Amino acid sequence: MISRILRGSSDAFEVLITKHYKTVYNICRNFMGDDEDARDMSQEVFIRIYNNLDKFRYESSLNTWIYRICANTCLTQLKQMNRLKTCSTEDCTLPDDKEMSPEDAYELKELTRLVEDELDNMGNTTGKIMRMRLFGMEKFKDIAGKLGLSPSTATSIFTRSKRNLQKVVESYNKEVNK
Repeated sequence: MISRILRGSSDAFEVLITKHYKTVYNICRNFMGDDEDARDMSQEVFIRIYNNLDKFRYESSLNTWIYRICANTCLTQLKQMNRLKTCSTEDCTLPDDKEMSPEDAYELKELTRLVEDELDNMGNTTGKIMRMRLFGMEKFKDIAGKLGLSPSTATSIFTRSKRNLQKVVESYNKEVNK
């Protein structure tokens, strides 16, 4: 599909949009906190995907690459809107008077990369379940149907993998905060 898009196939790009729109929108919605902003950011994300598809290096999955574009696009927009705020790990309420420092932004980027790498290393089915639930906000019933699993199996895999991911993130946070 990527090579067809790069050769100028608008049909192939429409397929990419159709396949990834819900996930892109949900990621943008999580970052922006508003439906209208999420729609605007989703449109911007697909423009960036189209303009940068020739830079996709196949070092990660297309889903991971798209997630990075979503995150970077939303973070850049939030920064421009002076809405990028910090929160502690214990209490994630956003103070109105504190912007994210460059160090915090770097930490967020590194943590995002760590989570993406962990998801890539989880295996095909587990990684899909995690991405569909975490980024796509899909119901376990829908995830199970798409992957040919029972909802209880999808839930169990997600719960176990989420605990493992939390341990990795906690270990990272301990290392960073030494």
